[in-house]
Amino acid sequence: MADHAHLTRRVFISSTSVDLRAHRERVRDTLLSLGLFPVGMEQFGAQGSGDATSVSTSKVAGCDVYLGIFAWRYGYVPAGTPLSVTHQEYEEAARLGMPRYVLVADPATEAPDGPEALYPAAVRDPEHCAELDAFRAELLRAHVVDFFTTPEDLAVRVATALHSYILQLQREELAAGPRAPHTLPPRAAAFVGREAELPALCEMLRAGRGSGQAVAIAGMAGAGKTALAAEALHALDSDAGAFPGGTTWVRCEGRSGQPGLTWLYDQLLGAWNSTLAPEEAARARTPDEEIELRERALSARLQPAGQTPQSALVLLDHVERDLPLGRALGTLAPLGISVLIAARHEPASPRLRLFPLDVLGAAPATQLFAVRYADRGGDWEPARDEAAAAAVVEALGRLPLAIELAAARAARAHTGVAALAGELTEADRLGRLRDPLEPTRGVRYAFEQSLALLNPIQRARFAALGLPDGPDWPRPTIERLLSAAHGAAVDPASAPPGDDLEVLAALSLVGLAAPEGGAATAPRVRLHPLLRDLAREEWARQPGETQDACLSALLASVADLVHAQPDDFAVLAREEDLIAGTLRRAAQAGSQPREVGAVVTALDPYLDVGGHWRLGVELSTLQLAAYQALGDQAGAATALNNRGYLAQRLGRYAEATSDAEQALALRRALGDVAGQGETLGNLGALARSQGQTEQAGAYYEQALALRRESHDRQGEGTTLNNLGAVASDLEQLPEAVRYHEQALELLREVGDRRGQGIALNNLGELASRMGRPDAAMRAYEQALTLLRAAGDRATEGAALNNLGNLARAQGQQEAAASYYTQALAIRRALGDRIGEGTTLHNQGVLLGSMGRGDEATHAFEQALG
Repeated sequence: MADHAHLTRRVFISSTSVDLRAHRERVRDTLLSLGLFPVGMEQFGAQGSGDATSVSTSKVAGCDVYLGIFAWRYGYVPAGTPLSVTHQEYEEAARLGMPRYVLVADPATEAPDGPEALYPAAVRDPEHCAELDAFRAELLRAHVVDFFTTPEDLAVRVATALHSYILQLQREELAAGPRAPHTLPPRAAAFVGREAELPALCEMLRAGRGSGQAVAIAGMAGAGKTALAAEALHALDSDAGAFPGGTTWVRCEGRSGQPGLTWLYDQLLGAWNSTLAPEEAARARTPDEEIELRERALSARLQPAGQTPQSALVLLDHVERDLPLGRALGTLAPLGISVLIAARHEPASPRLRLFPLDVLGAAPATQLFAVRYADRGGDWEPARDEAAAAAVVEALGRLPLAIELAAARAARAHTGVAALAGELTEADRLGRLRDPLEPTRGVRYAFEQSLALLNPIQRARFAALGLPDGPDWPRPTIERLLSAAHGAAVDPASAPPGDDLEVLAALSLVGLAAPEGGAATAPRVRLHPLLRDLAREEWARQPGETQDACLSALLASVADLVHAQPDDFAVLAREEDLIAGTLRRAAQAGSQPREVGAVVTALDPYLDVGGHWRLGVELSTLQLAAYQALGDQAGAATALNNRGYLAQRLGRYAEATSDAEQALALRRALGDVAGQGETLGNLGALARSQGQTEQAGAYYEQALALRRESHDRQGEGTTLNNLGAVASDLEQLPEAVRYHEQALELLREVGDRRGQGIALNNLGELASRMGRPDAAMRAYEQALTLLRAAGDRATEGAALNNLGNLARAQGQQEAAASYYTQALAIRRALGDRIGEGTTLHNQGVLLGSMGRGDEATHAFEQALG
């Protein structure tokens, strides 16, 4: 169920497209950075003559805010109407009473001729000049409009125009408390057999809400705990009064010990939009400190000072035996979070109430068989088959998973229900299926019979599913893996892997989940934990050549995934278990070390900028071993250099120093002058982070000489920026200015917009400290333009924060508020908790000076949290 009270606000962008394409793109980026969702013609509708020919008014009605952007084109006028599509959008927003923000091209841009023309004649429609003039006049009468010129100028003005709207959202957030998550697990295709237990489970959870009570569904493996838990979450989420604090779920399979608990807390923080910044997480030095840090963050987010938390519900599915569940429940209970647990063992905790789940009753078991048998194409005739089906489910101990497997197998093999009953009730099988010492016996028998239906290549492909890590996987990755798994007697070209995957799904040996993010994302492949155990058993029996071929195919698929989207951190996080697990397996097997090294290199942005520093240290270690096995000294030096840099980010300075010194020695031995410059730069950063400012300067001076020797102009500019920072630390401000100015000149020559932006931001800070506010403002504004063009969101956020400070110092309160709002949105989007706290503090000071005490207090409380 959607959280209608807290949906991300949708902003409808209304404009013509031919003349304002670049403007629209920049506005979309700005809206996203502000935490607003842009809606426009790029997402729907066909186009004619460069403009949208039809825009459903329902698209406007589905938004919260209207943003009108008008230059010197009236736009496409559909037949039968006097108004252009853009004009109609404006009229619809007015009819709906939506908040409307209007920006109009500056009159100075009206001339269509000349090299400086922003809107040349080629993108105008002079045949509609009269309509445009009348429309612009109407806009100027009805609104306090703002005027824009370039795309960058428009983006700043849009952020300023929406500032008051965003502040209103913040006030609503203050009144409403923490944003409630509403994420739900996938449901069974048809919920059958547990209809009687569902209301009882929901009532038990309702009865314990607000008390932090936990409920564990207790039953043997294959009893349908996950399906029942998922259905309960959907039912309770649809009841607005049941758990107003939110509903979410976490699949805990494979998560154990203290690392597992740390991971679980990270998932819950993410659900409540409170992800820790990498710098904040890196403060913890031990596993217990990592856990305590997250427990404090959860308490601060879900139980702000003086507020009573709203009751929330969390499903922990597939909980492992050695996950510290008691500690997790002790943390979540005071926060009003009720926990529903599904596990293959029976958890023990004083906070837990057990919800026993026995095998199905006779009638529900027969109903489950009938539905699944018919769904898989079996010829079901109630009058003929019900008695035989009753015998089948009795033979299988009325265990849901065994029933589903048997029904799917019989339907697939075109076996009649009576014949299946005869097979299962033979004297030598009945005893095995009801062995009281082995409650999964019926499932194991169903497994064996389902596998018996597979040909050699299909069985090898099922076994290959025991190889990848992670709870589920993209279907294209699995199909590529399966393409390498085949029996010796079968030609793999005659059996496409996609077809065999469908066969496994038809037998209920795998689950094929629909895409989670719409048609643009790949469907997922899942395994029940018992079936995963079976696949791993089968995998261990595969010949060595099959295992090698499958591992090579999986590594190649993972490499393609990483190389295709190295900067899409959301995708990489979704597949992190798969990627990291594959690299670990390949490294352990000594398989394709060159590929292992290349994949880790491609992951550099995710590991560094994305803040996955601990994983980065681990993978860099695998990379180092791979290059050492190849005898690749240059590769080993790169791995050491990168591992040292990531260890420094974690505050593990001794490790970082050791790795950097080894990397430097290798690069010196190889005569790699540019590499030496890079590593010396890292040693300089390491010294500076430990307060060894003069030592940092010495390293940077050495790096500068080497980078000049290797004609590394970009590296030289970066090092000059670093030397400027050292001079600034030493209060040598004129010298710092000289360094940054030299850096700026060099970085302009090589076209490094990000480096130029950093230099200008630093020059702005220095000008501000030296009492030159006008120079500081110019530098910050130039830095902002370059950083936005380079996509450096982190430094853009810093520059906006600095602009806010400068505007506040000059008494420009509204401008300062706008800058802080933009900086805050960016820092929150990046998960930069330290930067977010800094900007919130600054925002609080500003709000206090404006006499808005309640809002200032809220900002200070958020900064402290």
